[in-house]
Amino acid sequence: MRMYAKEDLPGYKLETKGSQNLTNAELLAILLNCGTNELSAIDIAKLLLRKTNNQFQQIGTMTVSDILNLKIKGIGKSKATLILAALEIGLRREQEYSQSIFISSSAKVAAYLRSKYQYYQREIMIALFISRNNRIIKEEIITEGGLSSTTFDLRVIFRMVFIYKATALLICHNHPSGDIENSKDDDDITKRIHEACKLLDIIFFDHIIVGTDGYFSYAQNGMLKK
Repeated sequence: MRMYAKEDLPGYKLETKGSQNLTNAELLAILLNCGTNELSAIDIAKLLLRKTNNQFQQIGTMTVSDILNLKIKGIGKSKATLILAALEIGLRREQEYSQSIFISSSAKVAAYLRSKYQYYQREIMIALFISRNNRIIKEEIITEGGLSSTTFDLRVIFRMVFIYKATALLICHNHPSGDIENSKDDDDITKRIHEACKLLDIIFFDHIIVGTDGYFSYAQNGMLKK
């Protein structure tokens, strides 16, 4: 196992230089705390990152069992639990930040949504409930699993619209395959939401599909015309 000088130890670097100056592997190594006889905590952290495309977002979508199934020596149940708890804290911090985001363009909100949802392994639909001054009031996962126009329930979304007193709505869902092409079911769902919004005098800002290949915006493609 490689030995590190004191100034190169992740904990010491965080204390003296600040957390923003640590690599992803060094941050994970602090959570792992110690390594094995063969591998340091940083080595183990690098191995975990290699197996998850170097993406914290991808790790955050995993379960404890998923991490254990990677069979990385040095990461047991307790360390897998600690990693997921830390990532959830980061996610909730980001959700608090999201409420300060000004919804000025589909491109801006798509970048935010991609950073959170492009690596989800199951298809989910997210609704952003937006205030009169174009700020996010609340962000909610509406459905999990495959989406279709036959199983989609508008009442779930519009009940929340009234609960949160939103004046505008933005819908997003992910494509786990990475492909962002819109399907007939996606089009049908978008049409139903758009028509309901018009009836209830709610602004339908956009329906955005995110994936590893990028994003698709119904508004940017001129598919939400009145």
